[in-house]
Amino acid sequence: MKTSGSNKPRRPRRAFTPEFKAGIVEQCQRGDRSIGQVAKDFDLTETAVVAESFFATIKTELLDRQPWPPKTKAHKAIFEYIEGWYNTRRRHSSLGYLSPAAYESTRYQPVDQVA
Repeated sequence: MKTSGSNKPRRPRRAFTPEFKAGIVEQCQRGDRSIGQVAKDFDLTETAVVAESFFATIKTELLDRQPWPPKTKAHKAIFEYIEGWYNTRRRHSSLGYLSPAAYESTRYQPVDQVA
């Protein structure tokens, strides 16, 4: 089994049957339930579902658009994508079509403004 940089063994990836995948797709397409509810029904954490969605987005919007020969170039591009676009300007349907930065600013007041 491969290990990550922290020398902890990587957990093996879960394998999903075609029936399992079809069930998830059917639940999501119904549109009457949240991702969290669907994830719970299939014994998945909502965090895992959101992470999968994020990685699919970054792959589609950034990584699949060009070859990335040196890893450092890809690392820099990913950082710039997340910090310069994904978190600051890209609107997310799960946040009411606000960027994460705009959503955070509407939810939290600075500590010095709290009564």
